Amino acid sequence: MNLADAKISVLDRGFIFGEGIYEVMLAVEGNLLHFKNHFERLQDGAKDMQLDIQFSETKLHDLIKEVLSLNNNPFCSVYLQFTKGAAPRDHYYPTRYDPTLFIMTSPINMPPRLNVVKAILLKDIRWQKCNVKSTSLYANTWAKTKAKKSGGEEAIFERNGILTEGATSNLFLVHRNKVLTPKENEHILPGVTRELVLEIMRRKNIDHEETNISIDSLWKADELLLTSTTKGIVAVKDINGKQIGDGETFNLGVEIFQALKTLSFT
Repeated sequence: MNLADAKISVLDRGFIFGEGIYEVMLAVEGNLLHFKNHFERLQDGAKDMQLDIQFSETKLHDLIKEVLSLNNNPFCSVYLQFTKGAAPRDHYYPTRYDPTLFIMTSPINMPPRLNVVKAILLKDIRWQKCNVKSTSLYANTWAKTKAKKSGGEEAIFERNGILTEGATSNLFLVHRNKVLTPKENEHILPGVTRELVLEIMRRKNIDHEETNISIDSLWKADELLLTSTTKGIVAVKDINGKQIGDGETFNLGVEIFQALKTLSFT
């Protein structure tokens, strides 16, 4: 179906309340990458939102594969969204509903090398259910736009002096050959690429820890790396115009980039 022909009810709870969950996945030559990880996170979010997605892992995988075959893009992102569907407008969850499922694919380019970006630091004003991949993303889109207007690409959030994550990414900080990343809690999304990077570090015996990271740690870091499904891993050379490390050397970033590329294409 063409996007112009896709329609939902104006009473869809995703439209009225921003009450929905979503996933963004990668597909290479029609093959979905790390689908099981994405499906498990989708289930966790649905449970929190009391949303019955009514599809098994196999059925949902088959539906996505059907969309991929129709679009026939060799390398693309897959966007999937569930809501509780249309119901009379009421703040209480409906007791009976037909879920809305939306799937689309978009062609993207795989970067040939580690990208380096600029970022800004912002107070984390988001709600305290950031672990749920909800479609209610106003604070994130506001932060990304603020970063763009400042000449950057990403906004990094801090809450009470502790780093949480980027507006659309998880973060890893490298200091003296040790990698730190914020521990999982209600303030960060359990990113699929984040978990892949943790697994890569375990396999490579890279010293790492999931812990609280203070803002001051940024200015002592050798590297700051950001991860997401569509970007893979990128390095940050400065935040608010202040250089991270030497602004040029990202040895771990390059190593992880190559390892993620291997996972995607082998």
